[in-house]
Amino acid sequence: MSGGPRPLRAALAAVALAALAFGASGCGDPLLWERWQAERALWHARAEAAKLPGAKAEPARVEQVAREAERVRLAYPAARWASPPAAGGAARHVALASGGAALLWAELPARGGDDSTCAARLAVVLEEYAALSAITIPAHLSRAAALQRLGRFDEALAEREAVAAMDPMTDDDLGGPAPEVVESALQAAHELERRGMPERAEALFAATAARYVESAARVHGRDSLVLCDALALLHVHRGLAAEALAGGRRALERAPQGERAARVLVMAQGALDAGAPDSEDHYARWAAQIGSSRRVVGNALFVAAQAWERLGRADSAIAAYDAVLRRWVDPGALGAPAHFERARLLERRGDWINARAEYLALSASQPTHPLAFRAVQRLVQHPFEQGEAELARVQGQQEIEKLGYLVATNFDPQVRRQAGLVRAELLLVTGQLAGAESSFVALWRQFPGDSATEDAALRGARLGAHLPGGAARSREVLEALSRRALDPVVRRSAAEELLRLTEQ
Repeated sequence: MSGGPRPLRAALAAVALAALAFGASGCGDPLLWERWQAERALWHARAEAAKLPGAKAEPARVEQVAREAERVRLAYPAARWASPPAAGGAARHVALASGGAALLWAELPARGGDDSTCAARLAVVLEEYAALSAITIPAHLSRAAALQRLGRFDEALAEREAVAAMDPMTDDDLGGPAPEVVESALQAAHELERRGMPERAEALFAATAARYVESAARVHGRDSLVLCDALALLHVHRGLAAEALAGGRRALERAPQGERAARVLVMAQGALDAGAPDSEDHYARWAAQIGSSRRVVGNALFVAAQAWERLGRADSAIAAYDAVLRRWVDPGALGAPAHFERARLLERRGDWINARAEYLALSASQPTHPLAFRAVQRLVQHPFEQGEAELARVQGQQEIEKLGYLVATNFDPQVRRQAGLVRAELLLVTGQLAGAESSFVALWRQFPGDSATEDAALRGARLGAHLPGGAARSREVLEALSRRALDPVVRRSAAEELLRLTEQ
């Protein structure tokens, strides 16, 4: 027993001596020692942060870890290391370690539920590390999330717009285009459109696209391809499918041989978006011919099926989905979509017997797949649409019981959430209004901070307002949503509903 600790002490002593020797010599560069110390201190701070619970942590413990991160930030101040940023080498890594510690110090209060302090500290980080985009990009996005949780939606939007306004090649430490730029542009534009500001959304799209065109003109190789792909994505979201397709052709000319099948597939999808099903079918067939992976060939068959459907040839579209299921013993991730799309087309064609069989097979074989939940809804909604209310109620009750069992036994929170939402919808469809109301609201309480469950709670409150004794319950839910909903549209709608209830 007494001999056990000695090898460990000897090993630790050896490590300490090596570290001292490294610090003394600096390997010819004293900045290497600074880098080692800074990165080691940041690693320790992050290790302590990783020990905090995933749910809301004890504020005192959070602040203790934040102080450790702050010590690193103050030991390597931005004024010395990150303003202006070092051109490269060890000093650059010290700056990044300092900025990483500053981000940790700023973001940690949110782990304890203090978003106000988090937002305030992130503003400090943005000011101190303005010259280091590797720090400012995540700082803007973290601050946007904190402000969103606080209900300061305009400020959150401004943070995303700030990232969207950056040069996509701004992050020297990433070694390529920063994906957060185009992602922030899409999120901000979507938010503007939801607020009824399409002109601002279009201006944001246009300005971001112009920056991508400018950046693509001055780079080559892989970076150029990544920028072209992002530009095509912006065009698609602006509804400029023809421009997206033209960009795809330019990217195809520069792409390595091994990527061509996947890029031809992207062009097939672009032709679909452009409303050119003949071209879409041509590109899809080309991708299927030159592709070798199940992902490329299978998706090419999917795009071809969509082209046939656009051309009014449902039989050919069904045959394309059949080809996906026949070509591979296990079609993998393509199996459920192929079954669902085949069922949808059969239903549209009036062949409900075979469509129903497909929906039932999908819901039985992959009950937790998102498309299986949609299949369940069609199994109940179709007979209602055909005037067969009693059949729909019987089928609906069976599916409600199955979904209830899934909610009670599945460990995946996303599966429970989706199953619960569909179950509540079926309760509503089958006329069980009180059950639908309580289910919608219960989902929101179980999964707070989720736009789908916030919308569900709003629907539940609207239902409750018309049920006996439900007005008080509705007011309670609407008051909470009007104060705490993360979705600004839900928050505004809840406030309007609450006002209407008060005036009645």
